[in-house]
Order: sequence, then structure tokens, then C-alpha cells
Amino acid sequence: MKTVILYSITESYRVKLAVALQSLLEAHRDCGRDVDIIIQSADISDETKNRLSGMVAACPGFALKFQDGRELVERLKAKGFLEFRGNYSCYKFFDLDNVLKDYPDDTVCLICDADTYVQGPVMEAVDSLLDSGKILAMVREPFRCYSLLAREHFADWNSGFVAINIGLWRKAGIEKLLFGELEAVKGQEGGRVRITGDQALLTMLCYKHPDFILTIPPRYNFLPALHLYRYDLFCKLFGDNSVYTREEYEASREAPSFIHMIGGNNFIPPWHVHATQPYRKLWLECLARTPFKGDWQEEPVSFSSFVMYLLVRLAYRILPSGAYAALYKKAAHI
Repeated sequence: MKTVILYSITESYRVKLAVALQSLLEAHRDCGRDVDIIIQSADISDETKNRLSGMVAACPGFALKFQDGRELVERLKAKGFLEFRGNYSCYKFFDLDNVLKDYPDDTVCLICDADTYVQGPVMEAVDSLLDSGKILAMVREPFRCYSLLAREHFADWNSGFVAINIGLWRKAGIEKLLFGELEAVKGQEGGRVRITGDQALLTMLCYKHPDFILTIPPRYNFLPALHLYRYDLFCKLFGDNSVYTREEYEASREAPSFIHMIGGNNFIPPWHVHATQPYRKLWLECLARTPFKGDWQEEPVSFSSFVMYLLVRLAYRILPSGAYAALYKKAAHI
């Protein structure tokens, strides 16, 4: 079996990728597998390629490849896709057949976002996927009760960490089905594309084909805001979105393996001004062990976002859990 890890980035994300990659390599020094890392980008510089190559070359068992993403961008534009947050890098699922065309069917691909930090092993997710006979393994995202790309109300699976059985992916024609979901959305919208990234399209597909998806514990794609919520409060907040047992949820909070630095009302990512603990110190220390430490510049936080963060944290500290849950659900439209 071959394992591939795919990142899709723009040049502006090189520092975040450096931390994600460095932490992943450090957490898997003795993983006992040969792993190809593929970085897909339409604008990555030669200097960035050289520095990333040096990082991976120092780790036995890992090999680094680069995939030119410019052709994918042109195909997506022709299909009517719109940029998501200023670029097309999130749409790697729509080019997977091309990127992995030279790999055999017994390949497992991990698709990872670059705004992440790895502090524990993640290959168990690969083994769980293979044992399940499913096509995809993903973590459920509790903070949404509806997909932004659909009119139905349901919780997303988060695409920041996805394990894929490539043989089953090809057999089911998933890439074609995803393009079909895009056409369905365009039909809803009178031919317009209202796009929010590939996560929504993956979620819509998984709701139509629940046999495709293995929902894995949150430790494999842990959202730092969950450090606030013990299991009982988590269930009060998210109701039917609480798809995890108490044991696996609390174990994930205690020792998350793959941390997804998603911001929001309860967390400011470590590369921002006023970044919140935990993880800022770990992230900066990891950055210092990469060749990109001199490239980092602290990013600003909007005044409104910072005020909202302070208000949510204050409410969490002073209100009873039931009152906090009711207020949060109303504010977040859950």
C-alpha cells in the first residue's frame, strides 16, 4: 500500500505550510511507511520549493513532489467555479484523478489543509478507513448546522483532513459525482454559482451516499475552540450534530493528533495579532525549526472579530452552561 499526503496552497500560505509540514514530519519519524508528499500550487516559487525540499529530504521514508495547479485553475474557471477566499487552492478534490494518475488502486491519500499543526500520529485514520471498506474518512464539523452551499440543514464534514481509498474513489467515480453536485447547485441558483469551497460539495455528496463516509474521531481534525466545551455542554450546543461518544470526544480534547487552526468566535489562530492560547507557543516554536522563520509576519485581526471573541469568552466564563448554550445557539443560528 502506498500513502500520499496532498497539500494545495498558494505562495502566500508558504509559512503556514512550513509549520504544518514540519510538525507532520516530526510526529511521523518512525511511522513505518513510505510516504509521498505532493504540494499542488499554481504560483509556488522556486525558492519555496527548494526550502520545502530541504525539509523533507532530512526525513527518511518521505519523498516530496510538486504538482502544477495552473491547469486545474483554468479547468475550474471553464466550469464556472468562483475563487474561494481569493484563489482556487481549496478545490484539490476536483483534480485528484489527474494528480494521482500514476498511483495504483491500493493507494491511500491524505488531503490536509495547511493551517494545521500535527502533534500526534494520524496514520491510524488510514488503517480505520481501510478496515471500514469506506471511500472517505472525515471528522464532523459541529459549528455549522447547515451547508452554506445547500438549502438543506445539516452539519458539514470538515475537509481539512480527509483520508481517501483511491481504488474505491475511482471505482465510484467520485470526481464526476462532485462535478454533478456543482451542477445541482447551479440549478438551484438559476445557473449562478454560489460557491463556498469544496467542503460543502463533499458534504452534500456524503449525505446522498452515507455508505461512502466513515466519520472518524475529532482528534484527527481537532478544532481548538472545542477545548472550551466538555461533552455535556458540547451536546447542549450542537444537539444532533453530536455524533461522538463521550469517551472519544473527551479523549480527543485531551490529546488531539491533528489540530486545525480554524478561527471563529472562540479562537484566534496563532499567526494573528492577539492570537489565543493554546497552540500559539507550539506553532511559533515549530516555525523556528523551519527555513521559513524569517518570512513570518503577524497578521491583523479585525476590530469586530476581536470584540466578538471577547464577548463570547466573557459569556462563557460568567453564564451557566444552559444559558450560554442558548445564547450561543441563537447568535450562531444553530
